[in-house]
Amino acid sequence: LLCHSCVLACVAAIAITHAEGQREEFATGSDGFYATVAFLLVVEVSTFGWMASRFFLAKRKGDWEIVDDFPGIRRRYLRTWFAYDLVTALPLELAFFGWNWDWVRWVALRHFIRVPRIISLGNSFNPLLTSRLWFRFLSVCLLMLLGVGILAAIFWAVEPRYTFEESLYWAIATVTSVGYGDVVPDDRNSRIFVCFAMFAGIVAISVITAFATSFLTESDKLAAEAESRKQTMYAMLEHYNIPWEVQKEVIAAMPTMLDSFNRTSFAEMTAHLPTFVGQKVTDYVQAKALIEQPLFKRIADSEPGHVLVLARYVEQTVHPAADVLAEEGSPADALFVLAHGQVRLLMISFDDPDDEDGDGDCEAQLVDMGTLRPGETFGELDVENPEATRMMTAVAETVCTVLKLSRAAINELQESHRETYTALVAALENHATTDEPTFTNFQKM
Repeated sequence: LLCHSCVLACVAAIAITHAEGQREEFATGSDGFYATVAFLLVVEVSTFGWMASRFFLAKRKGDWEIVDDFPGIRRRYLRTWFAYDLVTALPLELAFFGWNWDWVRWVALRHFIRVPRIISLGNSFNPLLTSRLWFRFLSVCLLMLLGVGILAAIFWAVEPRYTFEESLYWAIATVTSVGYGDVVPDDRNSRIFVCFAMFAGIVAISVITAFATSFLTESDKLAAEAESRKQTMYAMLEHYNIPWEVQKEVIAAMPTMLDSFNRTSFAEMTAHLPTFVGQKVTDYVQAKALIEQPLFKRIADSEPGHVLVLARYVEQTVHPAADVLAEEGSPADALFVLAHGQVRLLMISFDDPDDEDGDGDCEAQLVDMGTLRPGETFGELDVENPEATRMMTAVAETVCTVLKLSRAAINELQESHRETYTALVAALENHATTDEPTFTNFQKM
């Protein structure tokens, strides 16, 4: 739409400055004339397809209202920009084609109303985003091309000795403040217009430079804040001569710390929302941590509402390196999902391969069962047997963030949200058969 609008406006600029037969390049019956009219018709007809999409895109109404239901979107579009778009989309040139060429040119002037339409599209439908900066940057660039086209058309009119290509060359050289001097005005009226064009060029370059700076320096706010905190942490660690071994623990804990910063900042903002709205936001914040794990993502893919329910029952904890998360022989009363870090699984074995005398006197040995990485599960959970005990010991190798689902939470989930409980069981069973290694023993009630 932007490209079409600017090119059409340039065509309209040529039309307003040249009457029939005044220029050979744009004279009626010339190849350039018919090509221009054909281009107009093609773009105008294609605009109907773009107009159809306007009936399905969310819109902004006022400063804080959003229209995102289809009936509301259609009513909103019909009351606002539909008439503008329709006027520019209808091939009105055909009504005068072949019998009144002057009116073909004058009708083309209606495309100038596309300029405010372009500006309107720079506003985001989301009230939290004042504008789509990338869109406005593109709009400014293309509107600058429109201005160059208009200046070239007018210069072409006041300086008959130059062709349109030479006039366009002059406009670009003038707007960009280059001015080679090979294309120059030769009378007073032309010089007055050129002075105006020079000032317009200065303004245009200033505006596009400002937008380019904003566009190139724009970044995701959370990503920028995270980068700033990482740099500050690095500087502090170096300033206080923190040993590398401790720095590695800090690095392992940084994802958890950054997430905690985001949660705390967001909680402070949402605390001022109405309670019923704030609770919904809190549920989605907690659910995001779950969806990042393969186990819960499977549930979200089938029914996102189940993850919102699970978020109220899953507990997130952070453990230092060498911390024992689950001990062999202790009650199997919780299931764990590793979110960040590494966990080593160990098992006590009484097999003695060196029992040469055959007396059966074996010593207990600690067997390494492997290392778990983010997304994997550990900790047996047997809801049928409250007396069940763990078969392995889980030890944090690095600073770890763990999602914990206790037996009590499972029981409450089964009673209050049977469908969510069933989805969880199915996901765990699927997780146990598709993800290797897995050390989960979850039995369905």
